[in-house]
Amino acid sequence: MPGRKEGRLLRSLVSFQQNDSGAWRRGSGAPGPRQLRRVALQVLVAARIFCAKHVDLQKKYVYPLLEQAFVIMSRSNLREALSDDEFDRLADFLAACGPQAMSLESLDGFFAALICGPDVVLPSEYLPQIWGDDASFESDEQAHEIFGLLIRHWNAISSALLGALEVPDVYLPVLLEDAQGVAGGNAWAQGFLRGVSVRPASWRELLDSDEHGGPMLPIMVLAHEHDADPRMRPKPIAPDKREELLQLMIVSLTAIYRYFEPHRARAAEPSDDAYAPRRRRGPKIGRNSLCPCGSGKKYKLCCGANAPQVH
Repeated sequence: MPGRKEGRLLRSLVSFQQNDSGAWRRGSGAPGPRQLRRVALQVLVAARIFCAKHVDLQKKYVYPLLEQAFVIMSRSNLREALSDDEFDRLADFLAACGPQAMSLESLDGFFAALICGPDVVLPSEYLPQIWGDDASFESDEQAHEIFGLLIRHWNAISSALLGALEVPDVYLPVLLEDAQGVAGGNAWAQGFLRGVSVRPASWRELLDSDEHGGPMLPIMVLAHEHDADPRMRPKPIAPDKREELLQLMIVSLTAIYRYFEPHRARAAEPSDDAYAPRRRRGPKIGRNSLCPCGSGKKYKLCCGANAPQVH
């Protein structure tokens, strides 16, 4: 059971969720300064729960809270690309998370696939894949910073790809050079395919298409260049051929994003379920029972004070 400090944080999380009442999912306009300040507080509270290492609270409250933050921030104008120093701090954090964590390059490819894909994939699904099971934050401030950098980088990719639909432009991926100064693109392509694997059935339409599946070819070639299975490896790639593949991969990214644009538009349309009465999940908590957050107060005087009406 969480302690008093974590109980206060948990009550803050519950308050955020209750007061938002699902409006963050249905909103389409740009958030104002007040809403952005609220999101900053949400991310900070989430960061503190993460640092407290309460896994159950992370799954139940933190990831849904971050989903709200990511969706709201995606409608904001905070789309400035990360600076070199910010990329370095994000890369250092991922490297410290252990071998299960993604590299900065693979993270960029992973985000690109999630943004290009036909489905809306929520942070509760993809954040654990970014840093693995051994991730930990040194402080609330570090967790808050990392979440903020991830949101901004996601927005920068999304903004660049969206803009490429209207004007001739491309998103330039994060490709790291090796000791010889060569950008292989393998980690990026592998990260992209990892993003595809989050929703493999939804991507099957493009992968199986003879007419539209071509943009996936350079990504597949680079992803499997050093595959452990020799049957999956392409022929050796000459330096000039690699440069050509990288250019094709960059152009293909816009083509893939454009192909799935109608799918994403349909997925974003509000359904009747969004306005349906709320249904209770789990057992009912009595108004005079002790609050499950561990505060020691009655539920009606704690987290249940502003609880929404459910049926």
